[in-house]
Amino acid sequence: MQGLRRDRNTVAGRVLGAHGDYWVRLELALPIVSACDCGRPRCRHAAAIIQAYHAHRLPVTDVGRILDEFLAHPRRAPLAAAALGEDLVDAMQLPPLDTEDIWALEGERRLLALDAALRLSLDPDPLLARALPEARHDPALSTLLAGAMSARPPAAADWPLLLRKAPAVLTPLLADLRPEDLSNAGIMAALWQAAAEGDQEGLVRLAPHAIAISPGDAYPALASLAGRFPELLPSVLQAARAAGCLARAAVRLARASDRAPEDEAARIDRVLLRAEDLPQRLKVLLRLRTAAAAEGAAQILAARRAALAAGTWQSLRPAVLRRIRQRADGAVLETQLLLAEGDLEAAAHAAAHCRSSPLPERLLAEALRASDPAAARRHELRAQAIAAQLTPPAKPPKGRFSAARRRNPKTGR
Repeated sequence: MQGLRRDRNTVAGRVLGAHGDYWVRLELALPIVSACDCGRPRCRHAAAIIQAYHAHRLPVTDVGRILDEFLAHPRRAPLAAAALGEDLVDAMQLPPLDTEDIWALEGERRLLALDAALRLSLDPDPLLARALPEARHDPALSTLLAGAMSARPPAAADWPLLLRKAPAVLTPLLADLRPEDLSNAGIMAALWQAAAEGDQEGLVRLAPHAIAISPGDAYPALASLAGRFPELLPSVLQAARAAGCLARAAVRLARASDRAPEDEAARIDRVLLRAEDLPQRLKVLLRLRTAAAAEGAAQILAARRAALAAGTWQSLRPAVLRRIRQRADGAVLETQLLLAEGDLEAAAHAAAHCRSSPLPERLLAEALRASDPAAARRHELRAQAIAAQLTPPAKPPKGRFSAARRRNPKTGR
């Protein structure tokens, strides 16, 4: 006897007889009614099933429980398996393999079903793609997926998408599992797909692998995408370094910074300054640009001395002055820079255009006090005049009756 089953008061099973196999079904309620493939009423096959059932000689499948559970959580896979020839009850006991079937479950049941599906599925990558985003906030799911991916590494066609979707805790593992047969075309297609979908985080994750596989193709692609995705700027330099064109890439970025808005230019300069293997001329240029854009007079003068030592100050001076003049305190900084160069006439011209601070005129007065006291006095007076214009008028004293209110405007008393 095989496959003993029960649904409420109905018991069924298969009997291996002397002349063939017979399927028997019978009602336990008295009087017992049976039906058998042998065609005889109340046959010995039915008697064998009754004896085995009451003697507990065989495990009994509770078909009613299986059907109730299936109706509570319908799944496509068992019905498809039955349609393809699988026994329906056996198919209903199969672990769910379809993604939606698994996600219809909850809690521990979902984890157990997902674990079984990842082990048994012919292609587990769609299940991984569905599960990875939810693992960001589920440590148990992250642990399960890490084990599944280690046991069955993703295929080359699916690996880039899984890397994009994975939580941060799993990205090192996926990076180590990069398929050896991942082609140049495959990684570049994944890079452009992430860009088309606006997936900034995915681009940052894919960029190092594109550089490792094909730096020659990765550099122009990343350079063209860096305008839309500024977080790719470090990867642009990394790709240029791997492709052997770091200096050219740095010059292009520096020129782009000249045309960029202030915040974007500052971001480019910060990235360039972190590159330690740039040529010395570029380092001096970047130091000057950064100081001129956002730092104080002391830093600008120190960067100027470094440029003088490198012999690049005269070629860089116009760009530095242009950046300084774009700042709110540009007149003050320009005056200090020109005074450091000893160009008193140009410094006086710069100070004459400043009406927002008396400091440029005071700096000129200090510089001229020893050589031309009269000129120094004129600049000091101008500084006092500018300071007076910038000082708000004093408010009348607050009291119960002010002088203006006590005076009669008609009599003057």
